[in-house]
Amino acid sequence: MASTFESVLAARLSRRKFLRGAARSAAAGLVMLNAGPQAWLRSAIAGPAAPGAGFTPLPGSREDRLILPTGYAHTVLLRWGDPLADGVGEFNPMQQTSARQALQFGYNCDYVAYLPLPRGSGSSSRGLLVVNHETVPPEMTWPGWDRRNASKTADMVETEIAGHGMSVVEVIRGSRGEWSYVRNSPFYRRITGATPFSIRGPAIGHPLMRTTASAGILVRGTLNNCAGGVTPWGTVLSGEENFQNYFQGRVQDLPDPALRALHQRYGVGTGRYGWERFHDRFDLMKHYKGKYREDAPKNLVGIMKVQADRKSGIISLTVEDRDPKRAADMANAFVEELK
Repeated sequence: MASTFESVLAARLSRRKFLRGAARSAAAGLVMLNAGPQAWLRSAIAGPAAPGAGFTPLPGSREDRLILPTGYAHTVLLRWGDPLADGVGEFNPMQQTSARQALQFGYNCDYVAYLPLPRGSGSSSRGLLVVNHETVPPEMTWPGWDRRNASKTADMVETEIAGHGMSVVEVIRGSRGEWSYVRNSPFYRRITGATPFSIRGPAIGHPLMRTTASAGILVRGTLNNCAGGVTPWGTVLSGEENFQNYFQGRVQDLPDPALRALHQRYGVGTGRYGWERFHDRFDLMKHYKGKYREDAPKNLVGIMKVQADRKSGIISLTVEDRDPKRAADMANAFVEELK
């Protein structure tokens, strides 16, 4: 079996060698720049292999394909639309629906985390991949689409929302080094742009968390997930960015000056996807009107735990709070938001 890149890097690269190489590369870069923008293609960057590298470096290429050194091979592990659950047919871009996408691998992979299985084992042959699905470009998703948001159907919008979020997929490494994923693994999960999330900590019930559809206790979905990280205790953090791209409306018409200034700072209001045509939560003027903005329970500090059984569809809710009435308010608000 060929050496892994990690082992080659560890054997060949020290901090001192890196700094020396970087200095030489910087000087060579200036020379190549003066020689012309395509000089790097003609340069002898392949050269002879360094002792112990384990492979012959490749020359530069403009070919539209993956080129590997002799003795190396690649396999496609996961693609947009690959089914993660049983009962989902193979991906067909001409027949894509939101129901299928919610059970398929999402679009536009960004951050990828690997968690060894069994937990704490340090295994490099079996584990969970946690992958962000940052965006769903409509022009790449819908063959023949005229690129006008006004022509999108409700199911097109629902499918785009389902293509966002995150995937949790079990992967296994074979005896020859090839990787494959486990379909319908007990660990698999698809988190989409519509998956309910419970808010915890001091943010719960805060006025800025309230909308026409939420008392600041539950939010729906995660969008434009980019960076991430694995905590020392084995959980995954995922960070959203460019959230302003999803909301449409005249920020200057918002009645709250503090909220208006906050949205203007981030450029909120020029949505790209047209989702507000079917979902009020993406329409700024509808998003901030209604009873929850004024009447949501105040100062909710309890702990709410939500568990969903994927097979039965049953959602269990546990609320822990010293104030029984406040606990009941939290539970009731959660149930109302699921209706």
